[in-house]
Amino acid sequence: MSEQTPASNRRRLAVGLVALTAGLGVAVAAGALSPAPQVQIPVAVPPLASVSPSPALGAKKGPAAAAPSAATAGHGVTLAARLDRSRVMQGGDGIVRAELTLSAAAPEGDAPAVPTDIIVVIDRSSSMSGQKFADAMGAMYALLGRLRPADRLSVVSYSGDARVDVALAPATPEAVAGWRGQLGRLSPGGSTNISAALDLADGIVRARESERPARVLLLSDGEPTAGDTGADGLTRRARRAAERGYVLSAVGIGLGFNEVLMAGLADAGTGNFHSLHDEGGLDAILAAEFDASRATVASGLAVELKPAAGVAVVDAAGYPMEHIDGGVVFRPGALFAGQARRIWLTLRVPADQPADAVDLGAVGLRFAVDGAAQALPPAPLGAVAAVADEAAFVAGLDAQAWERSVVAGRFADIEKKLAVHVRNGEADAARALLDTHATQTAALNRVVGSVAVEQHLGEVAARRAALDDAFSGANQAHKRNRFSKMNLSSGWSSSRGGALSNVFGR
Repeated sequence: MSEQTPASNRRRLAVGLVALTAGLGVAVAAGALSPAPQVQIPVAVPPLASVSPSPALGAKKGPAAAAPSAATAGHGVTLAARLDRSRVMQGGDGIVRAELTLSAAAPEGDAPAVPTDIIVVIDRSSSMSGQKFADAMGAMYALLGRLRPADRLSVVSYSGDARVDVALAPATPEAVAGWRGQLGRLSPGGSTNISAALDLADGIVRARESERPARVLLLSDGEPTAGDTGADGLTRRARRAAERGYVLSAVGIGLGFNEVLMAGLADAGTGNFHSLHDEGGLDAILAAEFDASRATVASGLAVELKPAAGVAVVDAAGYPMEHIDGGVVFRPGALFAGQARRIWLTLRVPADQPADAVDLGAVGLRFAVDGAAQALPPAPLGAVAAVADEAAFVAGLDAQAWERSVVAGRFADIEKKLAVHVRNGEADAARALLDTHATQTAALNRVVGSVAVEQHLGEVAARRAALDDAFSGANQAHKRNRFSKMNLSSGWSSSRGGALSNVFGR
């Protein structure tokens, strides 16, 4: 074993920093501390473990935990931000990641159940025949048993067309009994017209004369084949949820649906994406979505970023970003009582010249409580320095936040890209993505010494082996399909920590 000296450590760090600042920090979709509750059957691809703070981080070179750089609170809601570093390398890519935590106060005792409106949109195309449709009906019957008379339900079903099978109405015992009969008469057959179904569901929400929380749950097992089948048109329809203040969640069932499309609809609709690869589990998803809706304390969340001059907002956990008056707004949906949601932001600061303090700007939050508009005042995100000394850069890493930014933030970006590459059959691009991440992260971690990141690298190696298997041997199309869905689901949930976690008890 070679002797580790300050000089040798500095050489290894220099190699790591050159790779680390080569530009991979910019991602198409972003990277929470533990995966959000996606109900799915494990596949052959090994999932990455959640991250717990490593006691070894900082023992070697001095990074230490830091307090949140920004915090603002009011109306039972708190917004906090924590940077993964206080310094960037001069001449590097200038990437800084901030972990936003949006939390709602936990109730004293049992939380009062908020009357809620649920619109379930059921795929009844021919591909749903058999066990998938039986499971969907079973999940709907279970949901009926959770409703109270103050709640309201509507059911839209679609194949080549779309129709309202259950008009929005209070869930009285008499109504629920009638709904069971109506649902029992549904049968699958025909094509898949998601656009018509989204239009009907949006019309139901718009026609309401109520400020109560509303949630649309879209179920599908296939690609759109009728109506407007384009991703742009469907995403535009999903975006109406954000504009009108309700939540649209998407549930992909089986292995025939388009995971990239369904995750995009959930993002645009400020809801949750669930990838249900195998039979069973849909009843738990519907129950969790309903429970989250009736525990809602803040809806229509809009995070407002005001970056300082020269600072760019690269990504907000994959949420669509609106550029308004020099700022950036993204809409992550709603908060239920006692929930804490963690969202990773990726920022880029000027790093071409040395600087003692590069101001990052401020972050604020708008939302609604019981239909009344509320806002938290903007809080400063803090500042970072641009330094030429490698040891100073390492000393500026926030111990726990850096670990999470690597495993949950940056790797969530990679998982989403990986899914797209594999879906498109781009084996070399997928391998390069994983190999570059492993090489860059290992180079820096040899100096930092994070046990959690070392464990992550072992899991990345296992993911690389699963990737090779997906492109070799028999049943490659099937293996790639499962691999893509697993990675997109994992990346999506890792970038949205805390979504429905209290409901699932995780």
